[in-house]
Order: sequence, then structure tokens, then C-alpha cells
Amino acid sequence: MGHQTYRLALKDARSIESMPEDAGPAEYLGKEPAGNRAFLLYRDRLGNYWYKTVFRTAEGYISEYENIFGKKKRRGK
Repeated sequence: MGHQTYRLALKDARSIESMPEDAGPAEYLGKEPAGNRAFLLYRDRLGNYWYKTVFRTAEGYISEYENIFGKKKRRGK
């Protein structure tokens, strides 16, 4: 996928968090860096585009949730 096509697809993409389960598995298409974050682009079997936002840190990329709330703490039994 060319850079221009990728950017157009990203423009039409919706958040992967709202992807319905019946959309099937999504194919990873690539990453578009933007400052301290990046947008991961996916396409489902119906041709719909989806994105996930990740943030760059010294340890590597982390999810948007971790960027806002920190790492999830494991609960002991």
C-alpha cells in the first residue's frame, strides 16, 4: 500500500475498539508515525479500515490506555 493510499485509508478508518466481533480478523497494514504517537492501520474482511493509537516511550510503544492510566495492575487471588 502506497503512502498516499495509506493516508487516505487512515482518514476513513474508525477506532478498532468499536469494531464489531462479526467483522472477523483484521489484517495489519502498517504504521503512520505522528509526533510521539503512531496510528496502526488494519482492514477487515469486508474492506473497512480500522486504526489503533499507540504512544512512543523510552521503553517502546504502549497503548493509549497505558498512556493515560498507566500499566494495568495484576490482582492477586
